Amino acid sequence: MSGGLFEYKQYAIEDMIDSIEREIKHIDEYIQKESTDVRESVLEKLNLTIEKLKEAQIYAHRVDWFLSGDDSPSSFLTRLNEDLEKHNLKR
Repeated sequence: MSGGLFEYKQYAIEDMIDSIEREIKHIDEYIQKESTDVRESVLEKLNLTIEKLKEAQIYAHRVDWFLSGDDSPSSFLTRLNEDLEKHNLKR
């Protein structure tokens, strides 16, 4: 297995994303007696959190492989851009 510099903690970020996505399905349990606007705003922020965590997970993973010697500098940049594009996070 490649990487390991971060002791594979980038996968904990994936677990956080999965947990948030599961809980979004039950959002009404968290938002009771609130307006539709509040509900939508909360959902928007939760989805933004997922996006930012996914971006952080991708960066951590690619940096891990680079610093562990699994990717060359050019491979690091290429793979980072590919992963970001794959998740529509290309900036």
